[in-house]
Amino acid sequence: MTWMRGPRQAVPFGALVTLSLSLGACGSSTVRGEGGDVDPELSMSFREDVATGSQTNAFLRYDCPSGTSSRDCNRPDNASATIEAVTVDDPTILEVVRSASSPDILTLKALRDGTTNIRVGGARPDGRSKKDFLATIRVATPDRVALEPDRGCSKPIRVGVNGKFKIKAKLFKGPTELAGNPYPFPIKSDVAKLPPGDIALSGIELEAQEKRGVGTIESTVSPEDSLAVEVYDEEQVAGIELTLSSGASGTLGGHPLVKKGATVTLSGKINVTTEEGTTAPLCAENLERSITSDRPDVCTGSRVHSGQGLVITTKEAGTCTVTVRIGAFTAKQTIEVRENARGF
Repeated sequence: MTWMRGPRQAVPFGALVTLSLSLGACGSSTVRGEGGDVDPELSMSFREDVATGSQTNAFLRYDCPSGTSSRDCNRPDNASATIEAVTVDDPTILEVVRSASSPDILTLKALRDGTTNIRVGGARPDGRSKKDFLATIRVATPDRVALEPDRGCSKPIRVGVNGKFKIKAKLFKGPTELAGNPYPFPIKSDVAKLPPGDIALSGIELEAQEKRGVGTIESTVSPEDSLAVEVYDEEQVAGIELTLSSGASGTLGGHPLVKKGATVTLSGKINVTTEEGTTAPLCAENLERSITSDRPDVCTGSRVHSGQGLVITTKEAGTCTVTVRIGAFTAKQTIEVRENARGF
């Protein structure tokens, strides 16, 4: 279904510009003006279906004509197109905020349910052409929130106490997906904290509670849309696995060979005993741990920032072993350090 259209408008040299429409995902649309073989076209991108209480951005930009490579269409360097005028048929539905620092961007705030038109006048900074764009924006209150684990997590989401993890969410009104970044977001959890402030739908970061437990993240408008969450502490750790990921020049005696003054990185996986009595990995955690070296003069270890892995920093030539302990379980990594590890 097409909800955006571009009217005709006179431009320099008496040419008529016909606006064409290309549709994208999630009700997004781009109104584009037909151009020549080498001149870039002015286009305006909107999100057609947005959630009440949210906001989206609309961008005036240059598009290369269809079938023309960006190398051949002479896109202006460091020159933004300029939005000259904006009108909304019903400003009680949609509020427009213009940026003083970004003349090619509009922020659209969805105030209440309804449908309204927005008209935007755009121009090239060199004055060579001007175009008008018309979009129809539909604003609706979501009646469903589809939740999914982010990368690295499966269902159920298993995390350690105080661990930070992300989920993905999509808003719907009936079968129609809604755009926008609303806050407060219509989800709740009995085992994780939601972040304060604005939330991006591309990834909502939550923080697990400070004690073990089982609960959910669920939508406040569609409780059937939920994710199971299991929170584990140090006493439930069933194993630690360290795997070399980068930094070694080879092996010596079965151990990574590393140059003096370099670092070696190991990815980590922490397994826990689940509620069902099986073993499964955590996808995020902030568990207490100790990291020690038997030869701190040769190497030391530290945790990868916000990850389960380990970074070993070498100091002097020799052999050292770094031990990671979480709860009752340990993992060890021995490395060989030489003045020049390459070609040893």
